[in-house]
Amino acid sequence: MTSKQENKHSMYRTVREFLLKYALITSTLPGFAPLFALLVGYIGQISALSDTQSDKRTGLAATKNNLRELLMDLLLDVSGKCYAYASNKGDEVFKQLVKFTDSDLRRTSDTEIANLAAKIIRNAREVLANLVEYDVNEQLLMETEQALANYDGFVEKPRLGIVDRRSATAQINVIFKSTDEVLIKLDALMPVVRKKQPVFFDDYFKARKIISNERRSLSFAAKITDSATGIPIGSATLVFTLANDEKKAASTGADLAKNVKRTGPQGHANLKSLPQGTYTVTISKPGYVTQTVTIYVVDGELCNLEVAMERV
Repeated sequence: MTSKQENKHSMYRTVREFLLKYALITSTLPGFAPLFALLVGYIGQISALSDTQSDKRTGLAATKNNLRELLMDLLLDVSGKCYAYASNKGDEVFKQLVKFTDSDLRRTSDTEIANLAAKIIRNAREVLANLVEYDVNEQLLMETEQALANYDGFVEKPRLGIVDRRSATAQINVIFKSTDEVLIKLDALMPVVRKKQPVFFDDYFKARKIISNERRSLSFAAKITDSATGIPIGSATLVFTLANDEKKAASTGADLAKNVKRTGPQGHANLKSLPQGTYTVTISKPGYVTQTVTIYVVDGELCNLEVAMERV
């Protein structure tokens, strides 16, 4: 939900609780019961759709990150054992083919890490007979292939989640409109008890007021820290690049320049406006390993990013 919708949703719930509290009075209002039932139902639908939006956003990203971590652990295991074999045999060519560090893997993009994994598996399998004494066998390679397949199949799901959230947003908009229509009809009933219940009448319309908790809206918020100490990193540079298949909708040069940010002393970087889409964000600072991550920005929703940077 947008911040304005959150404020309105809060008002809906306040009205619901108020009307429940004064059930003896509302029972005298003609046609109140079916209208109140609609109000309660719509509030529940809004809450459910809002939870769906939040769960998809955080759940998909978390699952993808977990699958990537598992794949990286297996790749580092295979790579390290292959490197030990190449070093003992003096095979410099094979050593360069399989030499990868944790930092190398972390700064690769989603597509690049999948290609890199396939390359490591292929190179290891070509000399598998020589790797047995280094604890590299077909089972380990198959486990790594399965981890690659799981990760590769999930990479596009967060983007599909954007489509799901768009659908949920459209449904929420319709339900908000229907809820407002119900409240207008309830408003019209209140004069029936105005003279007999003046306090109830006044308090009802106080409950109907929307109290804004809105702060300055943001599209993107990041916090960058040192992986070893947890201390915020100031003056780190974040460069946002729209995904290749979405560049046709990208802003012009002047607007693109705004998509380069630096963190403040507390490691924070915010963007008030970032058009909806899939972006790669490159985070860099002298003395630290540059990292590249993928984010998914949806209009009206805040995209949060936390990155722990490793020293060189």
